[in-house]
Amino acid sequence: MGGMRTEPGFQRSMFGNDIFSSRFRAEGSTSMQQPPRKAAAIENPLPVSLADLYKGVTKKMKISREAIDASG
Repeated sequence: MGGMRTEPGFQRSMFGNDIFSSRFRAEGSTSMQQPPRKAAAIENPLPVSLADLYKGVTKKMKISREAIDASG
């Protein structure tokens, strides 16, 4: 009746027949997932005196972590 007709299997968008939104909906939904969350902060005590803080002393700390590869 004077309006735009849609073809079977296609959806109509505000710009006309939208063949891409229905065709690629499954692939596009994976990009809308939440990004991975940051790991919780790890706090370790670092013995330092007030004099060390005043002088700006540098301390070394060994940090190790496990890396996960493709094999799990």
